Amino acid sequence: MLKLALITSLISIFALGLIWRTNLSEIHYNYAYMCDREFYIISSTDDGWKLWFSPEFSVGTTHDGWYLLNNETNSYAYLRSVENETTVMSIENGSSHKTYECFKLY
Repeated sequence: MLKLALITSLISIFALGLIWRTNLSEIHYNYAYMCDREFYIISSTDDGWKLWFSPEFSVGTTHDGWYLLNNETNSYAYLRSVENETTVMSIENGSSHKTYECFKLY
């Protein structure tokens, strides 16, 4: 049952990505990840990289992935590739640090 729900979610996200690519002319590329049961969609726009549905974040590239800066809390998250082409998200907020394994959807 969980596997079916995951597949359905992935198909929905992929379909949304196709719609965004088709209908929003300012979007050039989409990258979608699922980390800790949450979806992160990063898009290249005419104004730079954006994190969908999260305007409080600044997005940029690193040598091995992405950084996401929450401009309201000054906390960072890094989406990066590690060994065996696995993607992880590392979240740094003050003295706390968490890492989650991610799945790149597209």
